Amino acid sequence: MIQMHPVYPCEVLDLLSDPDSLQIAKNTVEYYEVDQNGFQGSMNALGLSGYIMAARVGFSPEIIIKNLSILASGAQKNFLIIDGHHASEKTALVETVNSMMLQTLDNTLYIFPNWVKSSASFTRLRTKGAFLVSADYDGTTITNLSIYSEKGTKCQIHNPWKEKKIQVMENGKQIAISKTGERFSFETKIGRHYIIRPIGA
Repeated sequence: MIQMHPVYPCEVLDLLSDPDSLQIAKNTVEYYEVDQNGFQGSMNALGLSGYIMAARVGFSPEIIIKNLSILASGAQKNFLIIDGHHASEKTALVETVNSMMLQTLDNTLYIFPNWVKSSASFTRLRTKGAFLVSADYDGTTITNLSIYSEKGTKCQIHNPWKEKKIQVMENGKQIAISKTGERFSFETKIGRHYIIRPIGA
């Protein structure tokens, strides 16, 4: 799995990479982590990082969650993996789930980029750009999405409602947004809270 370091922690291969590269990455996960039982048979740093790598390239979320559930059964408080060595890899359970629910790619927020077709929610996940993001998913569509801006940077978000127009609300008022393809962007202010929803919701 060391071949997958361009995915994590280097972040030069991701869901926006060309399809051929992504397929090679998924095949690599399939071979080492599934066929060779790396998910459960290797508790070294690369074995744990393999979960995050799989989530970041869009590998089967059902397979990831099945194996994560087994790993979680032996985890310690806060889902930390304690085995006496390595460091940040011990947060693999948490980082994998976070990556399945929220990723920042090309300075753009992607909500539930690699999740199963079942309900889920997250609250105040920190992401690049100094944003705290909260969202609910009912297994079919995102039902609530809000963003808190800590530093007042521009927020860019990939449309989670696929081709629907969206609106951004601040204190009950609609604010201006710009659109490029399925990427929406809007200016934020420090300490302000924004609600994003499809028009007509």
